[in-house]
Amino acid sequence: MTNVAKPGVLPACPHFSSGPTAKRPGFSLEKLETAALGRSHRSGDAKKKLKAAIDRSKAILGIPDDYRVAIVPASDTGAVEMCMWSMLGAKPDRVVICDATSAAFAQDIEWAKLDVVTYSWQKCLGGEAAHGMLILSPNAVRRLETYTPDRALPKLFRMTKGGKLNEDLFAGATINTPSMLCVEDYLQALDWCESLGGWKGMKARSDESLAHLTDWVAKTDWVDFLCPDADVRSNTGVTFKIVDPRVAGLDEDAQRAFVKAMMKRLEAENACFDAAGYAKAPPGLRIWCGGSVEPSDVAKLTPWLDWAFAQEAATL
Repeated sequence: MTNVAKPGVLPACPHFSSGPTAKRPGFSLEKLETAALGRSHRSGDAKKKLKAAIDRSKAILGIPDDYRVAIVPASDTGAVEMCMWSMLGAKPDRVVICDATSAAFAQDIEWAKLDVVTYSWQKCLGGEAAHGMLILSPNAVRRLETYTPDRALPKLFRMTKGGKLNEDLFAGATINTPSMLCVEDYLQALDWCESLGGWKGMKARSDESLAHLTDWVAKTDWVDFLCPDADVRSNTGVTFKIVDPRVAGLDEDAQRAFVKAMMKRLEAENACFDAAGYAKAPPGLRIWCGGSVEPSDVAKLTPWLDWAFAQEAATL
């Protein structure tokens, strides 16, 4: 690919980071003035908002009535760690733990097959970081109430009191102090999600973005999907490898340097931010296509990727 002209149309929003992700369309800081700022998170107003975040998440995602939902610290990672520290090591029934942070609001989740599901606000809903959502099945609750780990649990990981589930956590109380500004942002993100028809509307947006990328890969010779199986390919954090022999033949460090140089060109043009592949993944690209990203922006991005690749490849 040579002599690729610079595209004339930029994505309206160049934010393609896989987390924190692009804010939802129409977001503004002014709209967050309804947050319970300066109030104790234990106050009636704040607890009402925290409980609404739990209840509305449960309703929008179609979580079964007998599953518990809580807001926990340290984002999705914290939610997973809480369960690993508290549940692993028991000899009875197994517990299935699902890190669904890139799937919640973008995929159909088979709740009956899962005991623990976690996600974070800063993924598909474009929320803010540091808060996680923890979802427990009745089986997971049984595990917590019947199994005592042979290790001391940090306070942030404790979900039981006196051998019973701490029900307060699932009714708007939190283990540590949450950001009420972030809570307000999450509640408004849920409003926006509902305006699209709920998680199915969000999934449709992700699928449309993935379709744009699939069409692009089909006609582009320098790039391919990192995941070769379309049946299990993500429709949110979409990953790519560079297959052009001029780049694929380089050592790993040189390939990463090539991608970094591509990103630098794109950032300078305000065309794309933060779409380099994950540091521990093979060298390549990772483009976020969660629902907060406009599919039309993904379509506008692909000519810029072709341009940046051609410009950088010409230097090899």
